[in-house]
Parts: sequence; structure tokens; C-alpha cells
Amino acid sequence: MVRSAPVLGQAHTPRQRFLLLSVIALAVLTAPAVSGAIPSHRASALRAHDAALAARSHAAVLDLYSLNESGPVAVADEAAGGHVLLQRLYVEILDDHGHSVPLGERGEVTLTGGFNFCLPLLRYRTGDYAELRFNGVEPVLVGLEGRPPIRFRTMPGEWLNNIEVTHALQRFAIPQFMLHQDSDGGLLLRLAGTGPNEIQVRSALLELFGPGQRLTVEQVPSFEGKIVQYTSSLAETQP
Repeated sequence: MVRSAPVLGQAHTPRQRFLLLSVIALAVLTAPAVSGAIPSHRASALRAHDAALAARSHAAVLDLYSLNESGPVAVADEAAGGHVLLQRLYVEILDDHGHSVPLGERGEVTLTGGFNFCLPLLRYRTGDYAELRFNGVEPVLVGLEGRPPIRFRTMPGEWLNNIEVTHALQRFAIPQFMLHQDSDGGLLLRLAGTGPNEIQVRSALLELFGPGQRLTVEQVPSFEGKIVQYTSSLAETQP
């Protein structure tokens, strides 16, 4: 620990700090992940909060771009003009037809590789958008915009973030699913494959949304192409 301190002091960029912290045994304080696109006024507030936290704790505050499916992808660095790739993944920027765009053009962030050797990613389209540029020799995602989160309305009239639905269903062996809420509040859950127990899945969703929730469950063999997992026809579905 003592021998590591001088090395930590020589880590001057966010990427260097992240790579160093990932290989030494330190206690790391983390904050809850922010899902989806962040409005400009909230992004400014978050930057001010990070600066205040760094000054108070005398520690580096790192803004990571990370996915559950892949782990950390990039770390924000204002000096580099965006999120510097951590080079643990092969990252491409694709257009709507799945073709690579020229360097500096905007498109969908697409990943190959990942930390899960049981489920390596192959051209996994994240639903997030950015431009890929170089700051010297470092690849940087510029103008990174996350996929917007979707909110669902419960029977008592409260709003749920889509991540709460994910947590409610994660204990079931569901290869893929799609959940849609109609304008009248009814839910349509489409399940791919024959693995999940429909009765248990239905019970978990009804417990989350409350008594009286109308829920239709459909079983399909598979989905074609990339799916949009959460959708809603209700107004005010994005926080």
C-alpha cells in the first residue's frame, strides 16, 4: 500500500487512475449509476458535484461509461474532449444499417469482447451514440449520449424506472424479453424461448406494479434482430 502511493500520485489522467485502481487493492467509494441520457443542466450539476467531492475527499472522481453487459468502456477526460476508451474492448461506430462510419462521424457505439468469457459480445449494439476521434494516440468517444431510460406507471400512480423491472425479473432464466405499456396503462410482456416460468414471471411483475394491473404475456420462439427492450405509449415516460 505504501509503495503504491507514489505511483498513484503519478497517475495524472482519469484513464491512468482507473487502470491503476483496477489492479491494486484499494477501497473505492462508488455512486449509483445514472441511466440514459443526461440533460445539459443536470450534466453541469453533476460536474459541479464531482469537483466539490474531489476537493473535499482529496481523491480522484471518475465518470465511467459502463454497461452491465461489457463492464467499463471509457472514462471521461475533459482534456481529451470526451470519454477515453479503456482499450479492453473493440469499439466500432455503426450507422443504422450496421456499417462502420468514417472517423469523426456520429453513430451507434458497438462493442466486441467483454469481461464475461461465458458470453463474449460480438458487434453488440449498445443503443448509445457518439463520435470516435483521436486525441493524440488515445481513442475518444465524443458527444456520448446514452439511451434514454423509460418509466412505467404503477397502479398507485407512482413511476418506476426500467431498471427496477430488470431487477424484478433478473432471477428468472429469460433469454430475451420486451415490455410495453399502453396509453391506458396496460402491460404487454413478450418472452423469447421456453425457459422462464410464465406464472412466476407474471407474479413478479404484478407484485411490482400493484394489484389490479392488467398484464398480457406472450411467448415467442425468438426475436428478429436487435430489440428495444422497454417501450411505452404513456406521456411523461422519460424522467
